[in-house]
Amino acid sequence: LTSSSLTDESGEEIQITNGEWLRSFKTQLRKPETLEMSAPDDLQATLRPYQVQGYKWLSMMNTFGFGACLADDMGLGKTLQVISFLEKMRESQESHALLIVPASLLGNWESELKKFAPHLDFTILHTSRSKVIKAYQEHIPFLTITTYGLATKIAALSERKWDALILDEAQAIKNPKTKQSVGIKKLSSRMRIAMTGTPIENDYSNLWSLFDFLNKGLLGTLNEFKA
Repeated sequence: LTSSSLTDESGEEIQITNGEWLRSFKTQLRKPETLEMSAPDDLQATLRPYQVQGYKWLSMMNTFGFGACLADDMGLGKTLQVISFLEKMRESQESHALLIVPASLLGNWESELKKFAPHLDFTILHTSRSKVIKAYQEHIPFLTITTYGLATKIAALSERKWDALILDEAQAIKNPKTKQSVGIKKLSSRMRIAMTGTPIENDYSNLWSLFDFLNKGLLGTLNEFKA
């Protein structure tokens, strides 16, 4: 249905159409490569065409406040696409992002950020850096990185509403009933990103749990989804 008409109280016909905005929005959702958006000025990398598409898509989803599941296969550069998105966010507005990763990936994120976005301000919160955690509230950087094990235990993280909340290896919340999944989903943020090469590992409830984090209610309740 693209248009319809009805009459008002005076009998005058009123034409209704879905409008240019909605048509444009649907096109951008399906073909993010059509967006006119340049790579961040300070990004020290040349993105491949599909990475440009992913970066633009993440940026568009952020504009409209939708959560996004970035599910490229391992080795295709999900990290670089997200770094590009973060760098663009840092350049364009005063904001704060929280990135939650497995402890084994802290070093990788640190090296990738220093390599591709050397001007991006970030802090890593980990039990091995207790002094950093104590001094954290004195300076909240643009990007805070922590682990799944610590994310819900540091009060300063749950007390803030983040502009972006990003989960790497997001299959960590695939089971919606675990304490970890429930705690992560309680963190407050305007926009959310789930990075995972395996959005479905065991059954479709894994996918429901991801979208319960990304866009709560979109897939209904778990029982409705299973039905």
